[in-house]
Amino acid sequence: MVTKGAVYEVMPFENTIFTLELTAAEVRRALEDGLRSGRVTQVSGIRYEFDNSRPRGDRVVSVTLADGKPLDDAKLYKVGCNNFMATGGDDNAVLSQGKNRADTGRNVRDVLETYIAARSKNGGTLDCKLDGRVKRSGGDGR
Repeated sequence: MVTKGAVYEVMPFENTIFTLELTAAEVRRALEDGLRSGRVTQVSGIRYEFDNSRPRGDRVVSVTLADGKPLDDAKLYKVGCNNFMATGGDDNAVLSQGKNRADTGRNVRDVLETYIAARSKNGGTLDCKLDGRVKRSGGDGR
């Protein structure tokens, strides 16, 4: 059972959903930003592979759209994240420089609670399966 307390445990801050646009190169650098600090950025809409045994700044091996198509270097991609990350928190420098930035004002935790309530309505279950969006490769298992 997922309780309100459990949601607060995993989402303790009053972060809001923030949108911005990044180039394909900036998306790659944003993923590298997370790896630099030992974090693995969770994503939706894309898939990526990284190798921690490679040198810093070169750990992202590949990034594709969810359907496997490569990112188009000529396009801007709309990114959603929390306002803390969007303003450079946790060394997310690339996110802080994105274009067409907008704070939606929607609290991340509230959106999560609404999602859980809708999925579990009438006895429904939250069936979360790994789907390969993030793949770790190479010799360093960190």
